Amino acid sequence: MRHLFERIARETEEDYQNIIKKLESFGVTILRPDLGVIAMTDNKFTPPPMTPRDTMVMIGEKFYTPMFNWNAFYMAVKDPSWPWYDSWDHFQAKAES
Repeated sequence: MRHLFERIARETEEDYQNIIKKLESFGVTILRPDLGVIAMTDNKFTPPPMTPRDTMVMIGEKFYTPMFNWNAFYMAVKDPSWPWYDSWDHFQAKAES
């Protein structure tokens, strides 16, 4: 069973890389958050998303993410170059300014 899931993971990553190459050929900059640290929500591990579009999106200069335990999620995927936000309201206020 493990072999099957490893194969699925490898093939999925290959698909992601093909999509990335295609998007980059159109001049799109791809940002893939580091999900090495899996977020915890309500003392449960949150697995990394296999459908990133369902959990986060960047449109123009605005980064949108789900409302569940926002701070833990943001800290788990935050790149060191990203600004610090202490709450969803702080993030939203900055995005709207």
